[in-house]
Formats: sequence, C-alpha cells, structure tokens
Amino acid sequence: MSKFPPDTVPCLPHLSHEDTTIGFFFGLRTDSKHDRKLFIQHVLKEVRLWMDVRDEEEQAEKLLQAHLPTILRLSHECPFEDVQDQFSMFLHDIQKERVAKLPRLVRLGPSAFIQPAEVAPLSSAGDGVRGLFVDAFLNDCRVSHMVRLMGDHPAYLNHFVKTHHFMMRGDGPLPLHWRNYIGTMAGARHYCGYLISLQQLEFAEHCQDKVWMKDMGDSPKKLQNLGELNKILAHQPWLVEPSHMEELLKPGKDSWSMSELVHAIVVMTHFHALAGFALGCGLNPEVDTNLGHTWEEPLVHDWSVSDAETISPCSSVNSHASTVVMATPAAAAAATAPANSNGSSAHNSSPGSAHFPTSSSIPFCSVPANGLPGSIGYPASSSPPTSHFSLGDGEYGTFSSSPTSPFVTSEASQEKLLRGMFEKMSLVRAGSDSTLTVEDCQEQFECESLLSCELEPPAKTSTSSGRVQCPYPDWIERFVDDPEFSHEDFALRGEYSGITSFRYFDYSWEGHGCSLVNRLFNDVGVLLDEKFKCISTMTYNTFGDKTDVDTLPMRRAIWNYIHCIKGIFHDDYAYSEVNLCLPIPFKSYIKNVTCFPERVGFMDFFNSLRGFKHSERVHINIILMEARFQAELLYALRALNRYITLSSNS
Repeated sequence: MSKFPPDTVPCLPHLSHEDTTIGFFFGLRTDSKHDRKLFIQHVLKEVRLWMDVRDEEEQAEKLLQAHLPTILRLSHECPFEDVQDQFSMFLHDIQKERVAKLPRLVRLGPSAFIQPAEVAPLSSAGDGVRGLFVDAFLNDCRVSHMVRLMGDHPAYLNHFVKTHHFMMRGDGPLPLHWRNYIGTMAGARHYCGYLISLQQLEFAEHCQDKVWMKDMGDSPKKLQNLGELNKILAHQPWLVEPSHMEELLKPGKDSWSMSELVHAIVVMTHFHALAGFALGCGLNPEVDTNLGHTWEEPLVHDWSVSDAETISPCSSVNSHASTVVMATPAAAAAATAPANSNGSSAHNSSPGSAHFPTSSSIPFCSVPANGLPGSIGYPASSSPPTSHFSLGDGEYGTFSSSPTSPFVTSEASQEKLLRGMFEKMSLVRAGSDSTLTVEDCQEQFECESLLSCELEPPAKTSTSSGRVQCPYPDWIERFVDDPEFSHEDFALRGEYSGITSFRYFDYSWEGHGCSLVNRLFNDVGVLLDEKFKCISTMTYNTFGDKTDVDTLPMRRAIWNYIHCIKGIFHDDYAYSEVNLCLPIPFKSYIKNVTCFPERVGFMDFFNSLRGFKHSERVHINIILMEARFQAELLYALRALNRYITLSSNS
C-alpha cells in the first residue's frame, strides 16, 4: 500500500466539496513516481465523474472549470515527465472524445521576450538546475515562470526559492492568505498582472472567502492601513518616516505587532522588486491563472486536422509550438527547432549561453509583460520606432531616443556600444582612484542624481513607436490606492528638498538592517543576507561573446546606480564609474525597470540590452530586482529603527 507524505494524502473533493484550488493537486508533491501515479489515477477518475454528471450538477461544471487549467499547466510545465505524459494523454483523449470543453494556452513558454527553446527545460535541465525545479515544485506544486527564467543562474535560484518559500509559506507572524493579499497590493502598484493573478490563485488556496479580492474595502481595516506605506515604498521610499510606523503600531483594534509589520514590509518590498523582474523580463502569465488560458475555440478549428496543425489544448510545447497564436512563424520555428546543425540542443544550460534572436525571430507580444491584452510590444515586421530626438555621436556610438526609450540605431552602432562598454570597464579596473574623498564622492553622487532626471520615462502611449496601453481591468485597479502617486526623481523632490540623501554607512544592511529583520522575523534576515551576497558576487566572467572578463565594475555600477536613483549614497564609491560602465540606453533601461516597469515593452528589452545573451539579460534584471529590494527595505527598516529609538526614549 502506498504511503503519502502527511500533507499530501489524496483527499479528493466530491461534488459537494467546495475546493476549487491548486491544493486539490498537492498529492503530486512527492518524489515517489509510484505515489504520483496512484494520485493521478484518483484525480482523473474524479474529473471523469464530474464530466459525466456536469449537466445535472452545477458544482461539477464549476470544479471542471477550476481544475482543467491546472491539468493543462501540469501537462506542459512539470519537472516530472510521468506527470506531463499522463495529463497530456488525458487531455488528448478528452479532445478526441469531445466530451468537454477544454482550456487552451494563451502563450507558449515563460517569457514573451525570450523564445521557449532558449529557456532552461524543465525535465532535461542539468542535474543541479533540475533539482532546484523539483524543489520548487515540491514546495508550491508549480515551477513558476520566474523560477524558470532564473534556471540559468542556479546559485542564485537556490537562494531565491528558499527565501520566497519561507517568506510566503514558512513559519511567520502573518497568516498565509494575508501574505498573498499583501503581495497582491504590492504587485498592483506596478499593475503587474502576472503577480496579481498568481497571488489571487494562492490566496484562494488558503482562504475560501474571496470577497477580499472583490474590493479592498471588504478586506480587514488592518490590511487597508498598509496602503499608505505600500505606495510610498513602491515609488518614493525616501518619504517613509517613523510616523508611518507609529500609525500602524499604535495600540488599537487594528494595530500591527512589530514582527507582523516587519513581515509585511519584507513581503511588500519583495513584490515591488519582483514586479520589476516580471515586467522587465516579459513573464507570461501562469497557465492556470485567469490570464494564462482561454476557453474560446480557435478561429479556425478542423477536427479532421492533426493536432500538429491546429491549436490544441494538449499540444506538446516542443512539437506544437508553431500553433500558438503569439508567435510569428519564424519565432515558432525557432522555438520548435530540436537541435542545431551540429546536432546539439538549442539550449545550452550553462550560464550565458542563450542565443540572441535575429530580427526575423522577434515575437509579436500580443500580451505584454503585465499580462494584459493590448500590446506593449512590436510585431516582427516592425522596425524600431522613429527617433524623436538625437543624443548625438558619443563615445559609445550614435544614439537616437524617443519618449519610450533610447536605443542604438544600427547593429554596427550596437557592436560599437558593447565594445565601448568593455573598453571603459577595463579603464575602471586599471585606474581605480583611491584618492577620492567622501566629499568628492558626494559631489559625483549629486551630479549622477541630476543626470538620471534627464532620462525620460517611457510614455504610456506612443503611436510612433507602436506602444499602446489599454485601460487596466478592474481586478487590477481595485487594489491601487491613489493611482496618481508614482515615482518622482529624488534629485527633484521639490517641497521635500529638506530630505537629505540616505548615507549607506549610517544605516547599512550588513550592520543594521539584517539584525533588525532577524530579531523580529526569525531566519529571514539570514536568508536575505545570503541572497544579497550571492547576487553581489555572482559572475560567469562573460560579456556578450567575450569570456574571462571581470564584470565587477559593471555589476557594481548597476547596483549603485539604482541606489542613487533611490537616494542612497555610498561614500566609498566613485560615481564617475557609472557613466563609464553604463551607456545612456542601458541607464535608461535600468531606470525604467526600477521605476516604471509597467511601461517596459519588448523593444526596450531587445534594444537596450542588445549584444547581451538572454541569460545575461536575466542576470541584469536579477541585479535590478535585488538592488531595488534592498533600497526599499533599508528605508523602511531605518524608519522602524528610529521609531523604536524614539519610543524607548519617551
């Protein structure tokens, strides 16, 4: 007799049961192939029963609509091939029998910006990466698209999976569904449909009362009170004051405990930064969320045609990619190519190995990175947007810029750009100036802050570039309090000009923040510290097609530039290195992903990072995410620390 782990005993819902959540499939979270087989048999038997009685039982139809999208996801995105095979066969049989309407994929692969063939495969990745995918699946019963994209960086992924899981599902002062709700509030500040839809799915797993998700006014007042701190941390964290902490912590019916507040702060800042990663990398919605599948029939569907020639709910990712509506034929062909001419796999699992797409393989981003209909992308036939003004001939080449994002106008200029970056990095390594005083660094910091103000944010709508922003749907806007509040440059803080820059060494993560988090939210400080240390040292010594390159100057420039944008000053860093290591298009992309990720489109990703391999682009976006996360966290923790000091002195 099979023995299941205690929390995965197959307890399947019957027609009177209300469970329409992912928890229904948690029996799959086991390493035992035999146990998984037994569990799948139970699941499919139950689903068949619902199909047989759905005409008489309304609940049966409800359960089918709730669980078939997850079966579709598991048939495509599971690290266990036996699970994929059994669910694929089941969907194939149902499709042939035509006994039920089946959901279909909206998009193929984890990212709208990176072709599926160039992402680490789930079942055939290297042992280390596959082990991390399995760990993620055993934790959450899914390998999320954000985890998939991080697969080329296993050292970091290991820390990310552990930290994210502990933060959202581990021991902590906040109930699990509160964590999902706070994650939803945080993701909504950047209208990140990917995160919101995923957190809503997980919220339903932990709480059957879905009224909270219908209107923020129906959630507990205690959660609503987080709105002010949430919006400030997301857009202008330098405005956070001890008074914000006092308002939440003061005694009363809806007061927060200190440990609860720290947990909430960690979740909020994590999801603000994660929204930048999701949107900056163009993550496709998870298949079983409301954005990731459709129940609509294909425009043309001939049941006499083979599955390979039609849009099938059970199409294999590898064999039927050309049927997915989001890709051009060229992109689909590239996605389905089984091997290179020499017979090797199209995906090299080593970091920095992904191939750069040619102009003929640019996908049409019919669903932008925020997961919403209405493109913030460009069709394959489009040329880059017409420039609105010229930045002239610089050291890195000739640039042109539009209100959406600056980019280099030709591949030759892009090659010159990358070569110029490499040469400038060499100068930084060779000529590090140890004679700079703190005052010199401060002056350079202020200068760099002002220069960053000259980088125009992407326009919400630009007809010349093809960028179109549809109105956000109600299920996103309902979580956005004060939508007019957004990023303003720290150097132009106007009425708040009395606010000085945050001097990192007066309140650093290593010296102050980590210990405060660890004291109030056990073990999270250590997990975050390990993750920050990993990303600060992670390198493969590659730079485009160059190898054995010391990339520290560029990685350090990216990190400190983001902190500069957020008003944080490192008095041991020469900010002149930022301009040497980061050309204007690159700086513009960094600022946009950090401050306006909801406006980032495919061509921003494609042009601003041209010349880098896909894995390097993901690496860059991870650095952006973690630097922003730490910056917001520091402002919140400093304010909390000041509140604690003031309270103890009063």
